Amino acid sequence: MEEPVALPCDPTDPEQAAVVDALLRRAAEAAGDHALSEQARRARAHGEVVAVVVTVGGGDSGGPMVAGYGQLRLPAHEAGAGAEPLAEGEVVVDPAADRASVLPALLVGLADEADRRRRPVRLWITRPDDAVDAAARTCGFAAERDLLQLRCPLPLTVAAPDHRRTRSFHPGQDDEAWIEANNRAFAGHPEQGRWDHTTLVERMAEPWFDPDGFRVLDADGDVGIAAWCWTKMHSTTTPPMGEIYVIGVDPSAQGRGLGRLLAVDGLDWLAGRGLTTGMLYVDAANETARDLYASLGFTEHHRDRAYLRSPTT
Repeated sequence: MEEPVALPCDPTDPEQAAVVDALLRRAAEAAGDHALSEQARRARAHGEVVAVVVTVGGGDSGGPMVAGYGQLRLPAHEAGAGAEPLAEGEVVVDPAADRASVLPALLVGLADEADRRRRPVRLWITRPDDAVDAAARTCGFAAERDLLQLRCPLPLTVAAPDHRRTRSFHPGQDDEAWIEANNRAFAGHPEQGRWDHTTLVERMAEPWFDPDGFRVLDADGDVGIAAWCWTKMHSTTTPPMGEIYVIGVDPSAQGRGLGRLLAVDGLDWLAGRGLTTGMLYVDAANETARDLYASLGFTEHHRDRAYLRSPTT
């Protein structure tokens, strides 16, 4: 069989997009989960990515088949911001393909695209292992951090929450108070700590958004938001899952057990919608959060790893 070859892919070309769509469906069916993250799916749908595919010989038609897909989201450069902003990348390998040969070709293709634009890259790879780490190092990618997907059975076996303490999020009324509290709680976080009103409105426009599943606890005196648990239902995964999408506590309200209260409240709300599996993502280095979730019955399902790469000179 011929060696895998990485080729540029035009995400706006209907024929090429259809081939990639088919690959993503196969990968999603095999994993029982989305092949790309929500942010990556949104960027692809809006044509905000540069992409590559990896082809190998021996397809059903006798010609090359697309065995892998990779994309980079390229944020616009802000005037006076200095170096080019970080590109965010993800890769998907066809479940029927040889991951050990296709993945390195994807890494080479994305590295070439990033170098042409002189962009540093953060690349996420699902279920990494020693071979993935080695292939990444060969292409100049260094492991940065791990993100764990945890799951638990629903309903929880802990005591039911007091729902009178929380309420639904009120779009248009709570926006600014929540953004301020969120950015304080996640100051310095590479993804969650820089939300603005546009980001929030985009998320609330998603078909999965339900303000009743966005549980908030008002600060003392009803001035601002002290804590929140924003949930999300995944009806197309196997099994269907309820996710703690964003959970946080304003720094001024930390140390009062509100994180646990809101987590239980959000998971109980999801269980009330008939879901039997809870899910969330947590940074592997966040031992405090991991201990909390373990106490609620969460266990690790898999991990994603971020790799960083600087452009070559």
